Amino acid sequence: LLCIAVVVGYGTQKKVNLTGAVETVDADVIENRPIRSATDALQGTVSGLTVTSGTGKPGEFASFKIRGNTSVNSAGALVIIDGMPGDINTVNPQDIETISVLKDAASAAIYGARAAEGVVLVTTKKGTSEKVKVEYTGNFSFNTPTRLPESNTGLDHALLSNVAFTNAGLAVPFSQKAIDAIKDPNTIAIPNGKEWTYTSDMDWIDLMMDHSFQQTHNLTISKASDRLKYLFSIGWLDQNGMFSEYGPDNYDRINLRSNISVELIKDKLSLDSRISYSRGVNLYHAAEGSWSIPYITFIQAGPNMPVYDPNGNYSRHRMQLNPIQALKEGGEGRTRNQRIEGVFTLEYKPVKGLSLRAVGGANILDGQKKEWRRAYGKYGVDGLISTAFGQKSPNSVTQNNSHRQYLTGQLIAEYKGVFGKHDINVLGGWSAEENLYEDLQGKRTNIVGNELPALNLGDTDGWSNAADENEWALLSGFMRASYAFAAKYLVEVNFRADASSRFSKKNRWGVFPSASVGWRITEEKFMQNQHIFDNLKLRASWGQLGNQNGLGLYDHIASYNINGYYPFKSELGQWAVISKLPSESRTWETVEVKNIAVDMAFLRNRLTVTGEYFIKKNKDMLVSIEIPSIIGIDVPTGNYGELKVKGWEVTVGWQDKIKDFSYGARFNLSDQKDKLVDYGVEYNGFVAGVNQKVQGYSLGAIFGYRTDGYFTS
Repeated sequence: LLCIAVVVGYGTQKKVNLTGAVETVDADVIENRPIRSATDALQGTVSGLTVTSGTGKPGEFASFKIRGNTSVNSAGALVIIDGMPGDINTVNPQDIETISVLKDAASAAIYGARAAEGVVLVTTKKGTSEKVKVEYTGNFSFNTPTRLPESNTGLDHALLSNVAFTNAGLAVPFSQKAIDAIKDPNTIAIPNGKEWTYTSDMDWIDLMMDHSFQQTHNLTISKASDRLKYLFSIGWLDQNGMFSEYGPDNYDRINLRSNISVELIKDKLSLDSRISYSRGVNLYHAAEGSWSIPYITFIQAGPNMPVYDPNGNYSRHRMQLNPIQALKEGGEGRTRNQRIEGVFTLEYKPVKGLSLRAVGGANILDGQKKEWRRAYGKYGVDGLISTAFGQKSPNSVTQNNSHRQYLTGQLIAEYKGVFGKHDINVLGGWSAEENLYEDLQGKRTNIVGNELPALNLGDTDGWSNAADENEWALLSGFMRASYAFAAKYLVEVNFRADASSRFSKKNRWGVFPSASVGWRITEEKFMQNQHIFDNLKLRASWGQLGNQNGLGLYDHIASYNINGYYPFKSELGQWAVISKLPSESRTWETVEVKNIAVDMAFLRNRLTVTGEYFIKKNKDMLVSIEIPSIIGIDVPTGNYGELKVKGWEVTVGWQDKIKDFSYGARFNLSDQKDKLVDYGVEYNGFVAGVNQKVQGYSLGAIFGYRTDGYFTS
């Protein structure tokens, strides 16, 4: 196990020589599990990595953090897929060979500017079998909520509503006649003028939140010969949501992959090509503001309201909506994202141990989003009362098209050599990155006919459109040097310099170094006769990482916003304002990380134990400051904040084999605590709730009033 190669920044290293905090998840942990994305596969597999489930909507995946918070300007860990930044949730999990998680500065500093919150390296598979290998995997699963609030009965809801309205000095909503009707199971509504007073006993939560269905299918063809390795795969994910029985609530994704490696000149020149395509289509109910289907189900639709009124029309009461009607008649939202990625590596080995690599990559994403908010009816005792989308909005169509193009190029040189007891690895290189984005949006209301969602059928009064274009670039130089003596004393240094277009020229470059050492005590002579440890290694590291996420793309230059028209003589002229002062003095957030660790192995390496302790300190955090309101304009953030994080991790693993049967188990436990040391201003106006940023407390600290109990009279 100690001799296996582990994927690290821009290369691989023997696990035995690692001095940084690196954990690896192999393909056998990911395969054959009913997961939607690789993020789901990381749940519980890496100590210090916290996976947070999303809302549960189709197409919304879990997110993760490595070792807790790093800044109030968080953008998540940097994900590198086959050498190029990407989105881990767009990769077919069955295509993944390994995932390496770089948790400390010693392992992540080589990625510099965007590695402050850790780095996740994803390596996809390639052909390994000498014969053509065809593999199919598929699974079907049903998803059921495990914790749901219980709904009141129709009678309890009516009685409690009357108590609440009475206490508020208002007329009760349910008369005695309505209460009597609720007690009659054959009565679902009674007339109340033009509207109905509903008297049913309906559990909307149980009806809507029953279960959902999900299926995945994957087909892979691969082969490996002396000079050629290839892998072609296709994957399909079909995920229904809880509401798909009644309306649009589905995510459909197709993945295609082609990984080809060919030796052009044996042992000298090789070309590696990794191309992937993914298309994801998400169907959903196009909500109005916060009036989503879950909100309507849990808050709006009361337990006295049935699905249909006595006339067979969808029931609605006053401002309440009917979730089934909204799904079936309220139109739909549709997003379609198509992504094509390619990474091409040309490698030349002029002499033994020396490798020269040229890497080129592109990531092109085209997105379309269309929301059709169809008007539907509200019915009363005598039939149709009104027609609108939701409560009272007109029907509308909103359409958005976006295009993103990311390009990168890298030149890398690496030398590996073993001279007796001396093991040397030196790597250096340059990289350039450029990202272009453009977006165009249009909206119209009052669509003629209320059936065909086309922009040109909408009203020309009150129409709107918007557009956006931006770009950024990053130029970087990096190096790593590691040395091992007799596989016993280990030293590694990393260095990266980044120049970002987000900063002014005076602060454009950021430098991020790191250093780490390791001592394999079990290789010492005085440990040769002991029979407890198969491996005992101490590690320590220090380093600095950068963060630029607190900045806009153009905060260092004055930007003007067109704010309307002003009459000049006989014409209307556009006028512009500066909405925010520019700043040329701001620089990178610098995150300093210290890490100490011990690695142990027992019982012929079957039992492994790792313990880590770390301290993170963001000492140049970008925060807002208080200024006199007389300035009359927003001011930029500054490098005035400080965040400190302390934490520990313990991982225990067992791996064994009995004849042809292999099995393993893994347990990890971790904890970290952060403190917002300096937020630029002392905060005295405590507000009840979560996600507060208060100086002297943890991020997301929860504040609330202490109570003596409930009023009972």
